[in-house]
Amino acid sequence: MRKIGYVVALMLCITLAVAPAIASSFTLGIYGNANMDEDIDEKDIAYVEGVIKGTNAPTNLSDANYDGKVDDKDIDQIELIISGDKKELTIIDDAGDVETIHMPVNRVVTVHWSVDDSMRILGLADRIVAVEKNTKEQTSYFPELSKLTCFGDGFGEMDYELIMKTHPDLFIVRYTEDYKKEPEKMLPGVTVISMTLSHPEYAGKSFEERMIKFGYIFNKIEEAKKFVAWQENCLKDLREPIKNISEDDKPRVFYGYYKDGIFKIHITSGGGQLLDIVSAQNIGKDLPKGDGHPVIETEWLVEQNPDIIIIDAEVPVSGYETDDLSGLDAVREAILDLPELKNVDAVKNNRVYVLPSRCLTYRPGYNVGAAYLAKWIYPVQFKDFNPLGVHQEYLDLLGLDYNVSEHGVFVYPPLNES
Repeated sequence: MRKIGYVVALMLCITLAVAPAIASSFTLGIYGNANMDEDIDEKDIAYVEGVIKGTNAPTNLSDANYDGKVDDKDIDQIELIISGDKKELTIIDDAGDVETIHMPVNRVVTVHWSVDDSMRILGLADRIVAVEKNTKEQTSYFPELSKLTCFGDGFGEMDYELIMKTHPDLFIVRYTEDYKKEPEKMLPGVTVISMTLSHPEYAGKSFEERMIKFGYIFNKIEEAKKFVAWQENCLKDLREPIKNISEDDKPRVFYGYYKDGIFKIHITSGGGQLLDIVSAQNIGKDLPKGDGHPVIETEWLVEQNPDIIIIDAEVPVSGYETDDLSGLDAVREAILDLPELKNVDAVKNNRVYVLPSRCLTYRPGYNVGAAYLAKWIYPVQFKDFNPLGVHQEYLDLLGLDYNVSEHGVFVYPPLNES
């Protein structure tokens, strides 16, 4: 692992400023993307040729083989990346680290189901050699992966000795550097990278950037781009009907957890970002961000008087492994029965809903969760829209034989009752 740190991060900002003006929505964080756009192609070769000649300013990503200089060897590396014949690939991961991944990557271990989903999207589920317990327990959603060796809890204790016995080429965590420290120490000789494939935005990087980068690692670039295009079309369908709604007319929404008498609200977490996608007013937007979903007092919730309350339920009472609605019904009734909330508009107007984020939001297909939210938050604008269609499309893209119209518990009340 090589740290970018403040100096190189500053260099990246500077080189972005001197790089050619390119109409890009993101910069693909792979060394070889010399012109700092969204892809690695012939334009990058031309740009490096200009750097060598002295007509182009070097950028942070011009050094394709990451050897500290820009020369003809970088052109060779870019050509290998384009052809899919690269022997290694150097990326900037979600922890902000520079990591060189050696090819081929045939054996992968991940700590989160969102990465497992991403591997399925690329058609590479057979390269996963061990899974964490949440994937292991989802036998209907992961019918093949749930049969693999379980190395422990991706959110907690992991059996590193067992992981080493699976001989992984790559170990994929999520989030920041803190989540990499222990695996890097305990998995000698294994490349550890952070890829957060469950949020619309993370660490200043779009999902699109992260998914396409993921495709480059496995030479599945077109598959990654195809998924990104599908997702963007889905999001466009959600944005279009509500694009002209004024701020004053946007419903005020609480979306978060309720357990053991304690409320936690989604702000910058994946759930909070979904409210941004569907243009709802998040009543917690001005609160201290904390870990993205801080604890709030019930009195504060009453004072805010949200138009809509959406509760994020835990997986055991919902998801692909059950057809029993009673668990989500109990979650909703617990909110409706709180005497403190009896005068809150959401309760008075029967606009209390339950949506489990682990099933519908913290995945590459987070747009599925956004589709259900849009249906609830804007019932008039989305009167003829059926989120089940988007949900089924996502499962089809995963190659999963599962009919969401017949099985599973994902939202409550069911759409035909809400």
